[in-house]
Amino acid sequence: METYNEFVQKLETVIKENASTPAEVSAQMEKLNSFHAVCVKLEKDIESLRVSLERVSSDFDSIMKNSKTAKGNFEVYKNRFNEFKKSREPEIAELAAERDRLAKSIDSMLMEKYKQKVESKVPVFVPSTNNTCGGCRMEISGSKMKSLKENGIIECENCGRIIYLA
Repeated sequence: METYNEFVQKLETVIKENASTPAEVSAQMEKLNSFHAVCVKLEKDIESLRVSLERVSSDFDSIMKNSKTAKGNFEVYKNRFNEFKKSREPEIAELAAERDRLAKSIDSMLMEKYKQKVESKVPVFVPSTNNTCGGCRMEISGSKMKSLKENGIIECENCGRIIYLA
């Protein structure tokens, strides 16, 4: 808009000038031709912007439609999940009780590490395969491999998972 307004002001100035000699008329014609070229460029830029705006508007409409569909699907799947979970509550409670019973026989330090990592790292326990971590695939150093062979488990220096001998 700024460029357009400047263009209009220059055009009005040229139109108001009175040309009395052929050289002045020729100079005004050159200015008008220059302004015409600017006008053509502005017209192309405006058309390009119009096309871009139509594309963005179309994309926005599509996204809004998809979001409504996704929201509806989310509610359906959420209800299905809640029904499934409710139907499995006795089994879940039984497994939780068994987990609690078995947890008492596990080294407390190991269990504490597991509880810290289970929220962010799944799986927490990974095997050592070809001297690499089964989680992040980083190579295990020689000293750590020695410790793994002696203790049966180590903590990965890279991802923090607990590595056991496969």
